[in-house]
Amino acid sequence: MSAVSSWSLGRFAAVLCPSVSSIPAARLLFEKDAALQIKLEARSPFITILGTACKGPPELTDKKICWLAMFDNRDAYHDGEHVERANKDLMPELSSLLLTGNITDYAGGFRGACMHLEKSTGGVNSSHAIYVTAKAKDAAKATELLEALKAHGLRQMEAEPGALRFTVFMPGGDLPPQFTDDVTVRFVETWAKAADYDAHKQTSHVAEFSKKLEELTESVQLVEYDNVVHVTK
Repeated sequence: MSAVSSWSLGRFAAVLCPSVSSIPAARLLFEKDAALQIKLEARSPFITILGTACKGPPELTDKKICWLAMFDNRDAYHDGEHVERANKDLMPELSSLLLTGNITDYAGGFRGACMHLEKSTGGVNSSHAIYVTAKAKDAAKATELLEALKAHGLRQMEAEPGALRFTVFMPGGDLPPQFTDDVTVRFVETWAKAADYDAHKQTSHVAEFSKKLEELTESVQLVEYDNVVHVTK
């Protein structure tokens, strides 16, 4: 796996966490659609199917299945290609499985600008992941948290052989106004396997970052996934 030296900026991504009536049916559908999206949409470099959570608060995990879709920029999501393809290939089957009627499902879901780190692994690989929602004490501390995440992510990717990807979402997001704020920072981290995540939790850089996270935030929600599939070009 190749190393990383800097964050990829200006990306746009969606974390979709709909509540569904059948997890197995939704999983099969999302895996099929992920392969289509990566093949047909030139500006969508990867999709990470997080799947169903093994740990996390009920409001973010109950009957939910989650995935992260990455795009080169906001236009790649919004200018027609992606929406038209998804409406043709995904939504006809998915609509019958949705419990809320909304694919984004704002209890956990998010869409907006992000920065991304990744080691080149190629193809499809299974991995372990966490999805963290951190509410900072104020907007200034949210900005400070973003800076802390930049440093922490680079250190983590260098120090941990099993750390594969790190995606950080900017506060606000491309959502209806009632679901946006200037204090919430979300991030997704993936590892090659569960043992790599267990080792991650014992590192000095995680202990250091955890102290900073506690200092800057008023609440943190962590959802863990143990059957992740990453689909890339």
